[in-house]
Amino acid sequence: MLKWVILAAIVGYAQLEVWVILLVNQLIGVWWTGGLMFAGMAVGVATLRIQGLHTLLRIHKNLVAEILPIKPLIDLALILAGSVLIILPGFIGDAVGIVLLLPPTRWAVRLCVCRLFEDYLPPIEPSPNPLMRL
Repeated sequence: MLKWVILAAIVGYAQLEVWVILLVNQLIGVWWTGGLMFAGMAVGVATLRIQGLHTLLRIHKNLVAEILPIKPLIDLALILAGSVLIILPGFIGDAVGIVLLLPPTRWAVRLCVCRLFEDYLPPIEPSPNPLMRL
């Protein structure tokens, strides 16, 4: 049953993306739509490279300091997911990818992920910086 729900969600998402692409195509034209999609792909690759390397350095620093890098690992997963959504063609995926890549909104998503999996994660010590707290 679950596999059919997942399949229906994937097919529905793909149909919605195609519908939005066709709608944008009617509003601004074929060339502008294609240009926006290719620009989104370039931004996704660049963002993955820059933010991904920065987060990998944070993970490395935590491991050297013998601190479990839970927050940077979750950030890396969200950055990867957001970049992949931006790289894939479509405007809905781009919007969700941007939400996952912006630090304030990524903080909120990270908080939801941590609360969802809090039974499986070790306790995280609070940071002295209020902006870095979960």
